[in-house]
Amino acid sequence: MLRLINLLTVLALLGCAAYAYNISYITLYDAERIHKAKADISRQHHEIAFLQAEWAHLVRPERLQALADRNLSLQPLALDQIVSADQLPNKTQQGDPLSAALSGLGLGDTTSSLAMKAHSTPLTPHDQHRPRRKPTKVTLAPPKTIADLLKMH
Repeated sequence: MLRLINLLTVLALLGCAAYAYNISYITLYDAERIHKAKADISRQHHEIAFLQAEWAHLVRPERLQALADRNLSLQPLALDQIVSADQLPNKTQQGDPLSAALSGLGLGDTTSSLAMKAHSTPLTPHDQHRPRRKPTKVTLAPPKTIADLLKMH
């Protein structure tokens, strides 16, 4: 009887040791993944800073002015090009040539009528009995923790 208790105790001790080793291994693995994620985040921050510096270099006004002078044939602004707001043509006076051409063909305002027909006419007889669902808006939230970030990959 004493040997059986000793044997069960040794087996329980081995089971606890194996479980502790497993927990230790999982912890080390997760710590390594966190370290890699932090290094990746740091590298991304450096890349962002580099790209921001490059962008600031590329959009310098003196550089853009030199490029515009070299590649564009721009003329200096003349005084007769400056007008007041009341001298600008009214948008309704100009008209829309495409809508005028469609109206001339008897088509009128096709965009709103097509949209109304698409929403009012079912595509199949099966759709007549199906209730219309409101479209759902899908938004993706940024991960809240590093564990959530690691789950995404």
